[in-house]
Amino acid sequence: NNALNILLSELRSLDSEFTTLDSQFNSNDIFKRDTKVLSNKSEKRLMELRFEKIPLINMQISELLWFEKKYDKSIEFAKESAQVSSMYATMNFNSAKIAKMGFMNLSTMFQHLGDKEGSTLCLKRSEEIAVPMDAFSRMPGTVRDVVLEYWFGSWGKFLFPG
Repeated sequence: NNALNILLSELRSLDSEFTTLDSQFNSNDIFKRDTKVLSNKSEKRLMELRFEKIPLINMQISELLWFEKKYDKSIEFAKESAQVSSMYATMNFNSAKIAKMGFMNLSTMFQHLGDKEGSTLCLKRSEEIAVPMDAFSRMPGTVRDVVLEYWFGSWGKFLFPG
């Protein structure tokens, strides 16, 4: 229960930061651009919040809710996570991983609840998501940074600073 409270608090914090940045830069406008080049750190952070950080927290919350047998709420969080992150999956390594895992989780959840059609659709959607590997060809930094990015995504430097 403490883990769930911590994640919900983190989600509120990230939502607040997202709302502030979105009012300045409008993530929908950035997403609709022909070129997805981000012009500054704030735009990068905004897109990271929308398509990586918040979906990742939502996915983790859904897993905890599932463990607590709160199936309906769990599926709501899992759907939100998978759908939002999949929108940016073709361009972003972390979003693709989150979306792929999110749809796999949903497939398992639907199968557990006896919804074979929903399970099959989610599994198919998960298999359709290709993780863009070009992120590795242009990744700056040391070998340590590359390894942390590979295993922990954008959380690597946060979890293991220095």
